[in-house]
Amino acid sequence: MEHIFVAGAFFTTSKEDTDIFPFVVKVIKKNTFDIKVIQPIDIENYREKLKKNNPNISLDELNKKMVDYDLNLVATCKYMIADVTNKSLGLGIELGIIKEHNIPLELVARSGSKISNMVFGAFPNSKIQYYSTLQELEKIITEIVKKNN
Repeated sequence: MEHIFVAGAFFTTSKEDTDIFPFVVKVIKKNTFDIKVIQPIDIENYREKLKKNNPNISLDELNKKMVDYDLNLVATCKYMIADVTNKSLGLGIELGIIKEHNIPLELVARSGSKISNMVFGAFPNSKIQYYSTLQELEKIITEIVKKNN
């Protein structure tokens, strides 16, 4: 399954920040055809589906299956768009997988964000594209999609 992975801090951020993900997905889908787009809520939905279908699953097993699912999607994506506005251990792990598999990576962040030094160290040749408004983010994402598809 060819797919684009949209990543970023999800559980540790404000609603304003998590609302970015469906917006980015909408922009990607407006500019592409027949490619699946994975976003953080898809991972959480997978976790909830596992819990519903396996009511006796242990928390350890549930977490392992969710992480395995997430990391497999990252390792097999066509490219990743990562919003690095907020620091996140989970995002850091996903970025490590991207680096390990040499998958194309596009970085975006809200203007004024304090970006993790790990991002700069791990991806010294990657340019972070900053946005202040949704209109600016839409333009950036549209350009990314055109470049990568």
